[in-house]
Amino acid sequence: MNALIAAVIVAASVAVTPAAEDPLTGEWKIRNDIASNVSEMTCSFTQKGEELTGGCATEQGNVEIAGKVVETSVSWVFKSAYNGAPITLTYKGSLGTDGQLAGAVTVEEFNVTGDFTATSIKAEAK
Repeated sequence: MNALIAAVIVAASVAVTPAAEDPLTGEWKIRNDIASNVSEMTCSFTQKGEELTGGCATEQGNVEIAGKVVETSVSWVFKSAYNGAPITLTYKGSLGTDGQLAGAVTVEEFNVTGDFTATSIKAEAK
């Protein structure tokens, strides 16, 4: 009986720590450096297991993202506009032990790739 009670307590304590299971959920500041064009945007991510959804506030307006998280690998895509032409940005990176994201961003229509870094706004506030 005591073992059963202990198992229930352990299961309950694991159930109340979803942030560790979905570390990307929250607000992030993204810094892009694409073909010497540096820009920043704020994104709001929701991670549910391997699924990543949310939105980003870009210079062209708000966009929705769709992506995937597999262990420390992270990828997401969104559509936007550049000089009136539609563009697709694809992000592929990883979550470092320091809690930051870093990787490559590709603008599909121009076949150009740059770098990005991302910092959790919660982590920045500490």
